[in-house]
Order: sequence, then C-alpha cells, then structure tokens
Amino acid sequence: MGNTPAQSVGSYLYGVTSRQPFSGGKPFKAKGIAGQPVRIITQGDLAAIVSDSPSEEYEVTLDNVRAHEDVVEKVLQRTDVLPVSFGTVATSDQDVQERLLGAEASAIHAQLQHIAGRVEMGVKALWEQPALFAQIAANDPAIQRLRDEISGTTVEETYDARIELGELTDAAIQAQRAQDAEAILDYLGPLAVDTYTADIVTDMMILNASFLVERNQASSFAQAVEALGQANRGRITLQSAGPLPPYNFVSVVVQLATPEEQPNSATTR
Repeated sequence: MGNTPAQSVGSYLYGVTSRQPFSGGKPFKAKGIAGQPVRIITQGDLAAIVSDSPSEEYEVTLDNVRAHEDVVEKVLQRTDVLPVSFGTVATSDQDVQERLLGAEASAIHAQLQHIAGRVEMGVKALWEQPALFAQIAANDPAIQRLRDEISGTTVEETYDARIELGELTDAAIQAQRAQDAEAILDYLGPLAVDTYTADIVTDMMILNASFLVERNQASSFAQAVEALGQANRGRITLQSAGPLPPYNFVSVVVQLATPEEQPNSATTR
C-alpha cells in the first residue's frame, strides 16, 4: 500500500528572481523542503521559486535548512536570486503572486538590480591562539610581567595579579581584533562592491564578514583570501565560503499572509 502524499497547507517560498531565465529552455527541477518538488510561479517579469508546504512552521534543523539552501543555490547556478528567509510559508501561489511579485515589484526590481551579476563570498578570520598570546605579551610589558609573576603560584597567592592580567589581556585582544579586522577589510574590501560584517561568535575570531562580489570575480576573490591567509600563516587562519546567494545583501522586507493570516517576513538582511 503506497504512502498518501502530505496535504499542502500553503506555498513554501525559497527565493525571487527574474522570469526570463525560466521562460522556455531547460526545465528547473529540484526537491525542496520535506522532499516537495519545486516549481516556478510568475507575475509580470518576476518569478518566485516555491513548493507545496505540508507544514505551517519548520524547525531550524540541519536537514530543513540544507533543503532550503540547496534550492536557492540551484537557482543561483542559473541566474541572480533574492533569497527568502527560511520558513516563509504563504497561503497559496496566488498569495505569492499578489502580495509579493505584484505589490512589491518595485522593491524587488531594485534589489535584483543591486545584486545583478553578483554573488556573496563569506570570510571568517581566526587567530592561532599561541601566536596571539605571544604577540600580546611581546607588545605589552605589563602583561609579560604579570605572566611571569603568577607563573608557578597558586590562585590564592596571586589572585589580584591574575585579575589584572585578565583585564589587560582582554583589552589587548579587543585592540588587536580591531587592528587585524581593519587590515583584512582594507585588503579585501576594494575587491567587493559591498561588505557586511556579522557578530563575532568565538573568542579567537577576528572577523565574520560577507562580501558582495562580481560573479566573474569570485575565483579571484577566493585567491586573494588564500594569499592573505598565506601571508599570515601561523598567526591567522582565514576560512572562505562561496560563491553563495546574497543572503546578507537582501534588505527588502515583504509581508506575506501565512496560513493563519499572520505577517511573515519574506526577505531580511
């Protein structure tokens, strides 16, 4: 006995793009969230990538997020795309056509123009911990003195010195982070048309940034990241990702009706 297909409660939205690359030619085939086949719906010269949605809400799991991103990245292989926030569910295809492709056409066109022929490249910079602390101690005699003072002692014996050392070290790390991040941005920034810096997520992280670059310059940008990493080998590790859809360079916010007629932000930066 076969499995009964899950009933759809709405249209799950992956991204927005231009209609032309999907008009005729090779069909666009992909499996989306919950294994649902992806389809293209259009309004005017715009297109939205959607699939049936068997659920009104989705947990932020690795499988769900990966399924969402896989579809957006497949669209990117064909054309420019405005990624839509994970978990955006509209009541129907008609809702997407009217409230998104129709009502927000001007804003969508402006965003598509901004990212035209461009992709996102992500860069994370992290210190090599031994090298960082050696550099900090070498640059600040007070830190080196306190490190020597507490060496071989108990916490009780040098409690105040340890507190002072912690405060000086933290301040030195913050200053070094600002200096190194500025140097990296000064080097990579001119190779991009836009830059977005996200929050630092680990103590050893210097920079967590995304760069909007010309699609045909993505390889050159990656090579520049690699060269910068080699120049700082042993002190700083650079990690790069891309080309990616421009997740961090979409700032149009569209309100779609959810299956319960609640506002749902479709595109966010």
